[in-house]
Amino acid sequence: MDTTLEKRSAEEWAAWLLEQDLPSTNRTAPDLLAELDGTPRTFQAMSDEIQEDPVLALKLLARANTALDAKETLVKTLSQALSLLGVDFLRNLLSSVRIEDSESSPSARRFHWRMGRSFVAAHIARALAQYHFAKQADELFWAALFRSIPAWYLARMLDDQDHPPAHLRGRQRAQWQREHWGADEESIWRHMIPRLGMPERVTRAQLPAERETLRHWARLERLCPSEGTPPRPEDRTLRMLIQSPDTLVILAI
Repeated sequence: MDTTLEKRSAEEWAAWLLEQDLPSTNRTAPDLLAELDGTPRTFQAMSDEIQEDPVLALKLLARANTALDAKETLVKTLSQALSLLGVDFLRNLLSSVRIEDSESSPSARRFHWRMGRSFVAAHIARALAQYHFAKQADELFWAALFRSIPAWYLARMLDDQDHPPAHLRGRQRAQWQREHWGADEESIWRHMIPRLGMPERVTRAQLPAERETLRHWARLERLCPSEGTPPRPEDRTLRMLIQSPDTLVILAI
């Protein structure tokens, strides 16, 4: 791992991070590899197991989408990816997975913590989707999970002193990143996601950054009481914000 931090553009950060080997955080890969030699499994059954390892799921979906012709529809589910790539590809992928214990280093602990946070966000998104977007629940699960991909890489590849102080939030945090990294995490995200061939739902789930958008979110927050049912917003823009599945993903993360 490169321990010397140097300023890079967002595009350079994206390219460098994606060259790094992101480890898995559990034993899904070796366990599934052992099962492949036993009773035949359906793609859905295998995808249910792979879902428990976000890094493995990321590698599988990214490989499936980069294998597609530019005119084809992006793969959105693990079972679709498996049917496209086949069991032999899966076997080779599982054999190459590196597992890292959370106690092996400070960066490994940070990486495990960040991965757990992403998992929580994904399950929140899926749960919230049951109310208005039930048919898109799985898609929103992956969108919320993969929205933090750059944070996974940055957590694992950078040393403690190269991360922003914990008390910094929002624009202050982004400013610190630009001063010390040369680019902020959101800009890095915009360059990483297209390279991974992520579904459109992931690419659309951008955090609000523009002042006008932030103003809408602040107004929406004031409308929501701590208890009871919030009133229906009169502002059309706010109503559209509430009704968007992308808003659900942003709320979850």
